[in-house]
Amino acid sequence: MAENTRSKIITQGVQRIPNRAMLRAVGFGDGDFEKPIVGVVNAHSTVTPRNANLDTLARRAEAALRTSGVMPQVFGTITSGVLAKYARLVSSSSLGAVTDL
Repeated sequence: MAENTRSKIITQGVQRIPNRAMLRAVGFGDGDFEKPIVGVVNAHSTVTPRNANLDTLARRAEAALRTSGVMPQVFGTITSGVLAKYARLVSSSSLGAVTDL
């Protein structure tokens, strides 16, 4: 496995005790702090049909990464389709509160 320099910056040393505590709360064990941490972006949403299957893909990526010896961390994001739909909902109920997209 390649060097784990970036992950060690946030997991190693006395100054990073709070970081390790937070990561333990989401399932990290003692040996996991030596592994690289890899982010998996998940744009899953039930607001638009085109994003409905993205959670399945993100979970498959997470499992594959874990099998390869890294610690995946899934985080959400918003897509332009979701933002546009949300903006229409907000603007229609608040008389144009969202005006610039």
